[in-house]
Amino acid sequence: MGKENIYNNLINNITIEKFKEKDKKRENRINIIYTVLTVLICTFSATTMVFAKDISIKIYENYFNTGNGVGAAIENGYIEENSKEHEEVISRAYAKNEYTGKVINTDGTKIKVDKLMMDDFNLSVTLDVELSENLEGLINLKEVKDMSMPDLIIYDENSILLLHQDNYSIKDFCERNSLNFEEYDILKDAPKTVNCGFNAYTAEKNGNHIKMLFNIYTGKDVFPKSKKLNFYLTDIRLSESVETMHGEEEVSLNGLWEFSIDVPEKMYNRTKIKYEEIFSTNKEFKVTSAYLYETGMNIEAEFPVGKDFKEEKIIIPEIEFWESLSQDDDLKDINILNYYYATKLENNEKYREASSKSYEKWQYDKYLVNENNEKFNLSMGPRENGGSYVTEDGIMKFTGMFDLTKYDATDEVIMHIDYHGNIADITLKKVGEE
Repeated sequence: MGKENIYNNLINNITIEKFKEKDKKRENRINIIYTVLTVLICTFSATTMVFAKDISIKIYENYFNTGNGVGAAIENGYIEENSKEHEEVISRAYAKNEYTGKVINTDGTKIKVDKLMMDDFNLSVTLDVELSENLEGLINLKEVKDMSMPDLIIYDENSILLLHQDNYSIKDFCERNSLNFEEYDILKDAPKTVNCGFNAYTAEKNGNHIKMLFNIYTGKDVFPKSKKLNFYLTDIRLSESVETMHGEEEVSLNGLWEFSIDVPEKMYNRTKIKYEEIFSTNKEFKVTSAYLYETGMNIEAEFPVGKDFKEEKIIIPEIEFWESLSQDDDLKDINILNYYYATKLENNEKYREASSKSYEKWQYDKYLVNENNEKFNLSMGPRENGGSYVTEDGIMKFTGMFDLTKYDATDEVIMHIDYHGNIADITLKKVGEE
């Protein structure tokens, strides 16, 4: 199929506008991590070994729904709740019904921080919103099912952006604070922004009180040891529908809410514990880095898989055409690429067969065991985890966070790896705190 035929098919039968509309209707789970370094493989271990207690099987029902490691930290008090210092802020505002066009004054809508948890890789915040009763003129407050805050920005005392949803709101932030936008541009390696993603949803509702939960997680960066968090937003959107997409809510509430909170000392004075390899049952397997945090243990390991470890790349004309486009082309849209994968490539028998073989190559058992014989799997949560890649020399390099936390730590920890029968038990020993 020639490029011209592919292009005409997009224009005439699918329409570019359809893709742009789909892109506009973003889901409430937003990921703006802009550097992908690894292949993500998250699997649970299968083993014949017997353990006294498998910690990772327990699902902590923590408020933030961010996995067992975070759950263990919260269970041990690593959370700030309902502090009196978290004062509410009231805004003068007006609201508009996007369907009828009706506009009313809605002074009195209040926001405050209800819960907070912050470490190197996770920042979870719950905002308690008390909606003005004047909104009853536009929407039934008892029937509100969904809320979004599309321009919410969170930054610390050093003007480092910890939550940023798009460059439009960042530009406004920079102009308002007389800051250099070049230091904040998320499309570049901006020094003043944390490389992160987030999900957000309505967590609780009671009358005109709605609690909005934000789980923010890092990519290649770590969160700074911030002592103060500042919040800024001008737009709150409400809907009576459970499945509303951003930008489709019935009511837009416009005002200005600015407030700050002090981060608890235990969170900004956080440390990490370093472990080093002291013994391996298989000399070809090595742990090159191991650090223990409040919410998990991050491990970097490497082992041989052979120089013949190759991925069979199946190319179809449509994807070849998309890859040849310049970055500023209207068709260089990730939704179009995803469309081709879903409708063309995934229906290709050779591709399905190659994908199955590739999955088997990347899948292998890995877990940690502490001195109490407790087992800890890879952390399962919104943050990408368990990435691996293979060098030209045939060395598999793995990086991943496990559910072992400071609260389950022992002086020695064993990392177990079983790569298709090539097995290693690597003993790690605690060497100090940083």
